[in-house]
Amino acid sequence: MWPVWLMALACAGQEPVPEWPDSGCQSAHRANIGHTLVRGEQQVLEPGLALGILAPMDTGCWPAIVMVPPGIEAGLPILDTELGAQLASAGIVVVAYDPSGRGASMGEEDYGGPQHQADLAAVLRWTASLDDVDPTRVTVLSRSLGVAAAAGALGEESSLDVQNLVDLEGPATLPDDLEHVVEQAKETLESASTGEDWWIERSASASLGQYSGNYLRVQALNDHATGTWLGHALRLMQAAEAGTAASASLNGKQAPSWNYEQVQEQALEGRVKVDDARAVALLLGAVNRGVE
Repeated sequence: MWPVWLMALACAGQEPVPEWPDSGCQSAHRANIGHTLVRGEQQVLEPGLALGILAPMDTGCWPAIVMVPPGIEAGLPILDTELGAQLASAGIVVVAYDPSGRGASMGEEDYGGPQHQADLAAVLRWTASLDDVDPTRVTVLSRSLGVAAAAGALGEESSLDVQNLVDLEGPATLPDDLEHVVEQAKETLESASTGEDWWIERSASASLGQYSGNYLRVQALNDHATGTWLGHALRLMQAAEAGTAASASLNGKQAPSWNYEQVQEQALEGRVKVDDARAVALLLGAVNRGVE
């Protein structure tokens, strides 16, 4: 039985993180899978990165999803949601964490930049090293600005053998995309910026093309941040398509080349949140890719 538990993962440079392991485990039987919501005591080592896990009760060799939180939010609260329980019940190890400077983690806020990318890389290596996780079936789910850390980590560190990046309405190019968001979000990032390089480090379009796994964009017609403007979705689809991605799809659909009209046609009606049934179905489809 695996409880939900929290630990502190030492920041890069303090303790070595495990290398990405070789494959060797087999997919486990999924019938009658349960999960537990028992939470252990939280521990934070200094300096530390707080993370938590929600997993099937049965022993096995499960796929894993690492959740990257949106905006400047903490990540651990998602473990207390119905979505976390739903994924664990489906036979998936769910890992969430508070990026540096947020929630229970130490350090300073980095807005998806190099430190947050290093945080995610460390969490991914730790996740892949777990005995009950199949290292060939690790998925990253990022929401909104979380794609800055996700694309940065996966694009810049080729040793992270992540099967899927599922991106829920993340920005592509900063600061350009900020022209289409609410003023408060724009001011927060602009006040933190130190110049052109700072923006490039947090622009998913600059690094996504170097990611070699499967890229799945989840996008609604009415974006949570940009409303009806979907230029960011187009930029990331084109970046993945022109790069080394094994596949690039928008809401599960692929195209020989993407244009703005095609993005609009394939976008989901209305708005979409992470626990929207359509988003969950797309996520599970990615996790179960190639599994009968």
